[in-house]
Amino acid sequence: MFCPHCGKETQEGYNHCFSCGKDTLISQSSDIRNRKSTNNGLIILVLACAIISSGFFAVKWYQSDKELNNQIGILNRMVSDLDTQRANLNTQISGLNRQISDLSKQADTYKTITIKGNYPGYVVVTTAVPSP
Repeated sequence: MFCPHCGKETQEGYNHCFSCGKDTLISQSSDIRNRKSTNNGLIILVLACAIISSGFFAVKWYQSDKELNNQIGILNRMVSDLDTQRANLNTQISGLNRQISDLSKQADTYKTITIKGNYPGYVVVTTAVPSP
């Protein structure tokens, strides 16, 4: 152990320095207090860092959660729009099926005349005429 006043080496267990004669026991207790205050400062620093980093991650989590909820809302609106488009397409398909059915019924009332053979230089037209 060294004397805190003169820096000379002193023997363990003695409360004073043989070189300068000053009391080393008081200095030891102040060293212990200084070490404790340093440890307390370190603990406070670690706790402060932990609190700050926890707050940072909480804010990031909140922002990512909020962004995720926004994206879910956008996707839900897109699904709703697609459902509306699907319903419109089904309505159009139903209308087209009715038209096809009507045309099919009309086609049954006509007789088709087909000209067979090869007539070079002429355009062959097939005509449907109403059945008698």
